[in-house]
Amino acid sequence: MVDNEEWYSADKTAEILGITINNLRQIQFRGNLKWGKREGRKVFYTPESVNNYATKRNSRKKRQVN
Repeated sequence: MVDNEEWYSADKTAEILGITINNLRQIQFRGNLKWGKREGRKVFYTPESVNNYATKRNSRKKRQVN
């Protein structure tokens, strides 16, 4: 079983990023966000990688607005 404090599920990751599961899969396919652990068909992400991606994504959005 996966420890929920160390890993985010795909659903939780999508919720944190404010995107759909399909968008999360596209981001993962492009290599912009790597999953850290897999259990069967379920994919889990580290909080650090999710936060790093969110920071990078938000900085791109800010540049586009300016």
